[in-house]
Amino acid sequence: MTPGSEQAYKQCIDDIKAMPKNKIVYCNQPMEIAVNETTQLALATWEDRADFVAAGINQALLDSITRRAGAFAYAAALYQLALEQDPETKRIWDAESPAGYELRRYLLRFMSLAFRDFEELMRQIAHIKEGRGHKDMVLDLLSLNILCEKNMALLAQIPMFDREKVTEARDLHNKLNDLLARSELDANAIGEAKDIYHRAWSYYKEAADEIKIFAQFLYEGTDKHKRYLSDYFQDRGKEGSAAAQKTKAV
Repeated sequence: MTPGSEQAYKQCIDDIKAMPKNKIVYCNQPMEIAVNETTQLALATWEDRADFVAAGINQALLDSITRRAGAFAYAAALYQLALEQDPETKRIWDAESPAGYELRRYLLRFMSLAFRDFEELMRQIAHIKEGRGHKDMVLDLLSLNILCEKNMALLAQIPMFDREKVTEARDLHNKLNDLLARSELDANAIGEAKDIYHRAWSYYKEAADEIKIFAQFLYEGTDKHKRYLSDYFQDRGKEGSAAAQKTKAV
């Protein structure tokens, strides 16, 4: 029986979100391996169900493993999707944002000269110059656009001033503001998907750990027991033992 991951996710999501923080166990396997191993354990459990029932396992917990494994697989897919979306927004931001900082410097330079005899205007410029970081830069472009448009007569006294930069500031503000909002949404989406991923793993592990106890009781010393052990951690254990033996030999 193959887990229907999306349906399982919908069935389990309330329980997954309700997992207490002190019961959350972070998945320390590569995502693809973790999904494969949870699916394999669920399939093995389904095939050996009669043995587990005869040994006295909680049947509700036993029968939930397929659903829990499917929910984890779907949570992993959502997490991977969120991770894949983020770099594109960042790439566009990295390409476009330097122009925003350069335009901000350009406008402040000319405005400082054009407004030098006007105390209130210079105070506003000083306030804008205090801005730090991406959010302030994007907001500053809009503030500079408004301030320039209101005082274009003063800027026009400087022949080398490029008036098109004023309109450019507004347009660039709109573009960068959208990118910044998207990047924040992506970051939030990644954080939420990561949280659900680890919660779904914990929810799966809650049943899997109990099943593994009974599997050891039923099948220890047989080939069937291997179906309930993690190949990933067994391989890592073998690598560690080999490294230790090599160190001793040296």
